[in-house]
Amino acid sequence: MLFRSIIHLFRLTVADGNQSRFQAIGLKNLTTSQEQEPGTLAMYASPIKGQETVSYVFEVYRSEEDYQIHRASPQYRYFVTEAGPLMTERQAYDVQPIFLQEKLPAGQWTQPNDFYLKFAQVEVKAEGATDFQAIVTEEMVASMEKETGVLAMYAMADAQKSNRFYFFEVYADEAAYLNHRETQHFKDYIEGTADLVCDKQLYDLYNGTAISQGELKTYKRNEEIGRASCRERV
Repeated sequence: MLFRSIIHLFRLTVADGNQSRFQAIGLKNLTTSQEQEPGTLAMYASPIKGQETVSYVFEVYRSEEDYQIHRASPQYRYFVTEAGPLMTERQAYDVQPIFLQEKLPAGQWTQPNDFYLKFAQVEVKAEGATDFQAIVTEEMVASMEKETGVLAMYAMADAQKSNRFYFFEVYADEAAYLNHRETQHFKDYIEGTADLVCDKQLYDLYNGTAISQGELKTYKRNEEIGRASCRERV
């Protein structure tokens, strides 16, 4: 059960020329955490294609206690000490989980093409936030149930701006993603939210390092979310 799941999302930028060192330090942190921390359920460190100095990092912990265990670990302290000076920018997002589901087994994936990864930031009209969440959740449930090539979907709402959403999606390969876009449930989602969306930012990602404990089978938050104003793209 994942009723207390804690998630974290970061956008990290390193100076040009430091990418390999940064990724190596991150690999040690993620893989050691997967091996030694049962409560660290999933972690991804994923550079943006064409903008490889910038990475999205997404983490899921079973509980706040498990997150604090990770923060106290030697591999995390090593990451902070060694990777911190390499960063030129660190953006932390305050997010709440909406939908977390995987078909992944417990494992580690360290090759750039192990997965086909997508990240999206979507902002919707204030009055449409609840409807958008319901529609997109229905689409993700259908995707996970009906598409073998959809390996994981993680959806988050911004805790400070509840009409802004983030999506981290894991596909087996590009063909699986293209097939996903042709499904009826995806087309229904696009049609059903067309009048709600103010702004959408999409990113193609490489797999830097990914780990999972293979336990994120279902987490879905159904309560109504709050309202916020819609503004132009940041």
